[in-house]
Amino acid sequence: MTIQSKYQILPDVNIVFIERIGKFDPGTMLSTFKEILGDPEFATGMNFLVDSRQVDYGKANFVTLSGQKKAWSLTHKNMGSCKVAFLQQDATNYGISRQATSLFFSDVVERQPFLNKSEALEWLGLPADTKLPDLF
Repeated sequence: MTIQSKYQILPDVNIVFIERIGKFDPGTMLSTFKEILGDPEFATGMNFLVDSRQVDYGKANFVTLSGQKKAWSLTHKNMGSCKVAFLQQDATNYGISRQATSLFFSDVVERQPFLNKSEALEWLGLPADTKLPDLF
């Protein structure tokens, strides 16, 4: 199955929750973020939690991701000052996410991978037991 992404904007907690499943495809995350930025419910500066625990990254690596650097730089400017937490299922995917965090460094957007949902929520300034919707 190719990657599928669904999102819900939760203005009461200032977060956009994104859930992704399937086989990794470079560029789909960027497309999802661009869609969100055009959503009338989105407000500049909202934080993001991206649940990628059901994504198969296959052979994705720094080289696979590097072609998107310029596009992410432009997207970050439209996001405003915010945090993006990437929730991963294991150490391998966490490592890939760390590479992306390094590659797509921004003065405006803080990106950080996590293996633990509670830690990700707390980093975003939310209680560890914050309830999130099931999108799939």
